[in-house]
Amino acid sequence: MNVHFRRHNTSAGVDTDSTLCKVALDGRLAYRTAADFDTRKSPFLRDYAKPDDIKWSEIINFPAVPPAVFDRKVGGQPFQVNINDKSLYQQQLAVRRAGLVIDPKGPFADYEAQNGVKTFHWSVRQPAGQTLNFDHEYMNVFHVNKNEDVFNFRVLAGKTIAWGEAQPVPVTNWKVVNVKNEGIWSTPILYEAWQNFAVTLDFQKNRIQVFYSKDKDSLQPVTDVLPNDNSQKGRFHVGLLKKPTGAKSDMAFVKGAFQESAFVDSQIYGGVFVEDSKNGCVTR
Repeated sequence: MNVHFRRHNTSAGVDTDSTLCKVALDGRLAYRTAADFDTRKSPFLRDYAKPDDIKWSEIINFPAVPPAVFDRKVGGQPFQVNINDKSLYQQQLAVRRAGLVIDPKGPFADYEAQNGVKTFHWSVRQPAGQTLNFDHEYMNVFHVNKNEDVFNFRVLAGKTIAWGEAQPVPVTNWKVVNVKNEGIWSTPILYEAWQNFAVTLDFQKNRIQVFYSKDKDSLQPVTDVLPNDNSQKGRFHVGLLKKPTGAKSDMAFVKGAFQESAFVDSQIYGGVFVEDSKNGCVTR
């Protein structure tokens, strides 16, 4: 497997104002309650992806943290996604999962978000006093096709199953991988700070580029524009997906291997939106 990680090397920017590019899908929350996630008030799809017998209001809470950089000017509210041993999704018996997908509110917006050139934004923060179990692989943010078998990009943490024992970067890093499951960029997971990400997918020219910053710093490109087969299209997922340990391959993890019990894993998100970057526009 080819892994071509780059070191994080970005300079401090300025306090970012508001979104400058045309927004295609917006998951930034005006001040809401967890119960709103169970209703049409939520900007996210209500039935996907979570256990059928658990409501979003049982999965989501609102931590007392500063707003993420792209939430500040739109009144956005950070939210926390929590999973435990009951977070079973469909027949993925060895996986614990809860993931949010922005509701396109209609087929036209859904089509638009999967065509042209789009940039996918999110900010992530670690809850106080909590850490992930890095013996497991976490797939927290990804863009995947309808059948969930082609991932245009994924953001991973922990011990990556497909890479075996020879992990090329620390398991305590965020790792951005492309459609071929090749590592294209990595940075340490930070605590008591927001980490801001953006990934541009060019669906016409089949390209990808990653941007990153910390807290209020402006986003900086951390990769070149790289080839990436985006032809399968897909949707943008934000949340937590925890794979088991002991899986013999990345394709066999869904129904086999070991998943720990009596745990709670959490991630805080903010600034979740998709913008149109057809003219090279990326909100920094």
